[in-house]
Amino acid sequence: MNRKYSTDDVEELVSSLYEKGYMIGLIIRTNGKVEGWLGKDYKDMQKAVGGLIELVYRGDNFDVWANEEGKVLDPVLPINAGLAVLISETNTNGLTLRTLLDKPVHGDVLLLGFDDEGKSITCPNDVMEMAKDLALWKEPSMTFVTIDGDGNMEMDKV
Repeated sequence: MNRKYSTDDVEELVSSLYEKGYMIGLIIRTNGKVEGWLGKDYKDMQKAVGGLIELVYRGDNFDVWANEEGKVLDPVLPINAGLAVLISETNTNGLTLRTLLDKPVHGDVLLLGFDDEGKSITCPNDVMEMAKDLALWKEPSMTFVTIDGDGNMEMDKV
């Protein structure tokens, strides 16, 4: 059973997590899938990207963390095309998608925000929403169509 949560419920949960030292972010997988992430420190960040972390991009209000060895591992980790699309849509310094794909980021990446001192914090909501909208992978779904004897059609999406 799916429960609907109010904005106040969500804000209370986020506040509670923040008080306990958690950060909320997003992982953009190389297959285009976008997943939520919850962690406290660099060790959790390393788990998210599958190795040592490196800051590969700083946007206006978010950071992108990647596996620093993604380009040199054998085999090399796949290019993260979903990240290139996100950065080309959000950057204000003129980076084009072509430029980003010429110098790609390899492997899964973690999106987090940063505070005035540059410390990692929860990813801003606007960045999370845009990343989810630009996801190259969508949850599979199926639609069942039933037509009764009178020709009435009913559609159920699963």
